[in-house]
Amino acid sequence: MKSWRLGVGLSLWLGVCQANDSAKLAELVEASSSPSSISSVWLQTPSETHEFYSQRLMTPASLQKLLVASAALLELGADFRFITELSITGKIIDGQLHGNVILNYSGDPTLSQADLSQLLQALLTLGISRIEGDILLAHQGTHLPKYQDEHGIGWIWDELGICYAAPMSVYTINHNCQRASLKQNNASSQIVAQGPELMQLTSSARFTDDPHCQLRLEPVAANHAEITGCIDRTAPLPLAIAIDTPALANQSYISHWLSQHQIALKGAILTNINSFDSSESVPLKKHQSPPLSSLLEEVLLKSDNLIADALFKRLGQQHFHEWSFTAGARAMVSILQQQGVTLPGATIIDGSGLSRYNQLSAQHLGQVLTLIAKQPRLHLIKQRLPVAGVSGTLRHKPGFNAGSLHSQVKAKTGSMSGVNNVAGYMATPNGEYSFVILENGLVSRDAIGIAHLAEANTLPLAPRLLTTLQEHAALH
Repeated sequence: MKSWRLGVGLSLWLGVCQANDSAKLAELVEASSSPSSISSVWLQTPSETHEFYSQRLMTPASLQKLLVASAALLELGADFRFITELSITGKIIDGQLHGNVILNYSGDPTLSQADLSQLLQALLTLGISRIEGDILLAHQGTHLPKYQDEHGIGWIWDELGICYAAPMSVYTINHNCQRASLKQNNASSQIVAQGPELMQLTSSARFTDDPHCQLRLEPVAANHAEITGCIDRTAPLPLAIAIDTPALANQSYISHWLSQHQIALKGAILTNINSFDSSESVPLKKHQSPPLSSLLEEVLLKSDNLIADALFKRLGQQHFHEWSFTAGARAMVSILQQQGVTLPGATIIDGSGLSRYNQLSAQHLGQVLTLIAKQPRLHLIKQRLPVAGVSGTLRHKPGFNAGSLHSQVKAKTGSMSGVNNVAGYMATPNGEYSFVILENGLVSRDAIGIAHLAEANTLPLAPRLLTTLQEHAALH
């Protein structure tokens, strides 16, 4: 396979294709860079690889999930499941348990309040009406670091209260997300919880016709936040607020469940139990997450951050016996290196791509795409990728949801403020093309200003470049 690299000049690449086609591609890539934005591109056809500033380190955003999905399939296997188990110690005499109840968590990112309720139903099945000991919320087999590690380094601090940046806790429940609605109540407001209420939300916000109003989320205490400020609207506002202390949310729900089912507890509900004597405990019931093959649909198609980081930490546990971001990074790099993927200069912080400190190049990601295409165990990833104009994050993405790219591209997107990335595969008459197109430092249309909109590109680089490649493939 031939390989050309483009640096400042594009003369080497110009000899590959017809001059007009080459000049058009060169113009698109060069024009995408500005004083505020830069690009990094890696393209592979069935016969050639073309690289435009492909070693430039960039913020990958959710393209990071391609790495964690690959490493998880290689290390854990498609049938891997997270397991949460309920067990007891001691004896049951006349409905009284003379011992402890143990809930052993494994960081299942899909565990819900309903799942927890199903586990606890086992106590009712045994006729238990009183627990003389404690309820231990343990994580035996999942070794946590000795420092706070529920948020990744470099996560944007003012987004931590929103569900897509919810803490990655071993005690995850309901995706660590409290959904609610902010409704107008005369001139003030009220919050109506949607589903189980696992955290307290209050509001002093006002509904107004001031277009410059802003809402704020203010932490009050553990699992208690207040909405302040004002909002220029009349319709109810959906809220998705991160549960900041998932362990406490579990404690609160279990306490509520015991009261609801009239089970008395003499002791306490204790968290952060590192280990217990399993030889003295009797397993009662297990809850299993969906298999990894299904979890990856959420990670790739819907870009689920919590599941991606749970898998990332699980890799750390599997490789280095520590369920942490740091161990996960070391494990993921090691697993990919064993498959020939080298990541010189890369910075890996998390599996979700939320951290602004993550740094990858188009060349790094190009290696991962090549591995996915060649390694049979990873073909599942291609099957789970969003399809342009059809599914996932590409369903409505401008430039992909209509025109010639519709249904011809399978790719993962990576977006955050100033970042617009895409990596995947495109069907052409000449066979499948692989591509990584990274754009960082983009300025919003609002920031450009109405007067300059006519001069600005109406679409990001990716759809324009891929459409040009399509046209070139059709002619050759």
